[in-house]
Amino acid sequence: MCTVKYERAQELLYGRYGESIRGYLEANVRRDLEALHGAALLTQLNKRWADHEIMVKWMRAFFQYLDRFYVEMHSTTPLSPQGFKIFKEVVFQPLCENTTAAIVAEIGKQRNGEEMLDVGLLKGTV
Repeated sequence: MCTVKYERAQELLYGRYGESIRGYLEANVRRDLEALHGAALLTQLNKRWADHEIMVKWMRAFFQYLDRFYVEMHSTTPLSPQGFKIFKEVVFQPLCENTTAAIVAEIGKQRNGEEMLDVGLLKGTV
């Protein structure tokens, strides 16, 4: 499919790659994270990000030929950066305020002596 003969198919496949990631993130990840607050939000955001990194890695492996030829020929964004960009647009940006508030709240709890700060959780989120 990645030869010149199938150029339209390459274009459709590249578009479908982004659409499928975007659809999954909107329907499952963002919706679930919007219901969370505080440490639960940070924990799930870190987990979902780690899962997303794995998914993008495997999707890139599956579509390596597309990434190597179509992306180069058309000077488009490679598959991995495209997958990460979609996560930022669909999940992180809409949740940025809640995430920032959760980080500040966790730091405040530690400063007030209420809880020990989970440095790994905050580091992973940042």
